[in-house]
Amino acid sequence: MKHDLKVTVALITLFLASQIIGIAVAYMYIDQEETARTGQVTYNSLPYGLERPEVEQSSSYIFILISLLIATLILLVLVRFRKGNLWRLWFFSSAVLCLAVSLSAFINSMVAVIASIALAFFKVFKPNIVIHNLTELFMYGGLAAIFVPIMNLFAAIMLLIVVAFYDMFAVWQSKHMIRLARFQTQSRVFAGIFIPYRRDDEGRDDEVQADNRAAIGSRPDAKAVKTTSAAKQKHKTREGQASEACQACPSHGSAIIGGGDIGLPILFAGVAMKSLGLLKSLVIPLFVTAALLALLVLGKRDRFYPAIPFITAGCLIGYAFTRFIL
Repeated sequence: MKHDLKVTVALITLFLASQIIGIAVAYMYIDQEETARTGQVTYNSLPYGLERPEVEQSSSYIFILISLLIATLILLVLVRFRKGNLWRLWFFSSAVLCLAVSLSAFINSMVAVIASIALAFFKVFKPNIVIHNLTELFMYGGLAAIFVPIMNLFAAIMLLIVVAFYDMFAVWQSKHMIRLARFQTQSRVFAGIFIPYRRDDEGRDDEVQADNRAAIGSRPDAKAVKTTSAAKQKHKTREGQASEACQACPSHGSAIIGGGDIGLPILFAGVAMKSLGLLKSLVIPLFVTAALLALLVLGKRDRFYPAIPFITAGCLIGYAFTRFIL
């Protein structure tokens, strides 16, 4: 088991909550009257004059994949030249956009954007665990409101499959996710759910707990930062192995679910909702969460696994169960 029971339960609970909130946001953007009149799912316009990309639904996954590739290349350039401030500004603007679109599903759009700016500011420039994870619960609903309407089920499945293979390559072969995760941590801005915790085994937890708290904005106590130079070097080596792919780096005493691992199943469930309806689509996150839980339970400490293949399996099995059995 990668983490102790309490941490695993907290991680899984936050993940499931993010899935339900994301689907709810996508549902709130459906124009119920027009959908009832025409029999086809129709979506309301985005707030703030934003426009969804004009692409064919069946090929929309290609547009999304290209966008992800470009974003990854830009981030790798920022890593190469250590431009942490540019990353923070980029992440701040993205967080404001996603939060504003997501919150506008429930509250007045002007109130939503003001709240989003405040939350994103504290998330990026005055980080703490509560604000960080609270905003993560809502951010991906904003992405769902933007991209779910332009996708069909074929595109959603293809997106999951391609990203699953990419995830395995990025974690096990090129390992560039390692560099991205380390860069985000050093910049004190991380895309994904983050739970630091103290481990008592191997006598290294005080040091790594201090590092984790510093990364998200809390303050370690004096005892936590005492370590030998050999331990620091050992810790630095392990730090280079941190993966964004769902996992927690056990040697860091932290549990992590990457932003892609949260957002992709929300997109899939949101697209499935078009044919299944709201209630049945909420079954899919249960299977996805079960798949993620299996990975956390069966996974070994100090080892790193790509999460998207497990999440993809959970999405597809959940859809098949809901579509053909439920």
